[in-house]
Amino acid sequence: MFGDKVDDMPIVQVSIERSDDPEENWAVGKAISKLREEGILVLVGGLTINNLHDRKHFVEKLASPDVKMFDQAIIVHGCIPIPGLSESCMLSHPTGIVHDYP
Repeated sequence: MFGDKVDDMPIVQVSIERSDDPEENWAVGKAISKLREEGILVLVGGLTINNLHDRKHFVEKLASPDVKMFDQAIIVHGCIPIPGLSESCMLSHPTGIVHDYP
């Protein structure tokens, strides 16, 4: 994925912000994007489906259809090419435990 450059590439590992405040998380992402622009590889921990009690979701063949659909929606909508639209979508997402699990 990164080719031979990875041996010379600075790497930083960070965890996803614990807060469910979308604006706070957006600010963290913006700060991290500056590292990427400097050629630093940023590895972030966390999953789109974070249900450690039902680990079958970690295996694509065993994951339920709603988990697969949610994961695909995250991939598709995370690549919206309209400037500002993806930010407004993410900031308008409801927060809290009821909305965090499919």
